[in-house]
Amino acid sequence: MMYGNPEVLSAIKNSHPELAVELVQLLHQNVQESLQDYKIDIAFTRQVNVLSGISSKKIKTEPVALFVPADHCYQQFSDITKANLADQHFILPVAERKSSYHFLLQEIFTAYGFIRKSRYHSDFGSSILGLVSAGLGLAILPMDFARNGVAGSRAIELPYSTDLFVSWRAEEKSPAIHNVLQIVAALSGTDFQFQAL
Repeated sequence: MMYGNPEVLSAIKNSHPELAVELVQLLHQNVQESLQDYKIDIAFTRQVNVLSGISSKKIKTEPVALFVPADHCYQQFSDITKANLADQHFILPVAERKSSYHFLLQEIFTAYGFIRKSRYHSDFGSSILGLVSAGLGLAILPMDFARNGVAGSRAIELPYSTDLFVSWRAEEKSPAIHNVLQIVAALSGTDFQFQAL
């Protein structure tokens, strides 16, 4: 399974303590193939599913935030301007992979009208936050990352949002996976259908 949301993991532990959960991080272009190949069972991604045999459901829309080092001069949204952003270095996803998140960042940078500078690239939020905390650049990530907290960084919410999807094999027969999907549906307040056993 991908996505380490503590609320989901806690609900799985409470409802199904016998289940062992392995969390993995994959590049976005490998997720759907990994589901098809039974390398993973459930995926939480920012990408819309495009492969046959894989079902997806949007489970939430959340704001994104500018993550800055704890001692950075930006304290609130009004501190972020085109003029001072031009002097900042950003930690960005790998451009060649063209994820939906990559395009969202391009939209934000275009709206502010500046050409971003970047020294570091990563597709993994936890790695990005580590670089931010070390003072190596700023990053734009889903606000959810602020909830889990990384010492040495702060989040300033931006007026943009991103969707989160859960994906699974459409023909999935495993009761354990169906149980986890039911937990995800209940916690997200969504009513999505998956094939009955």
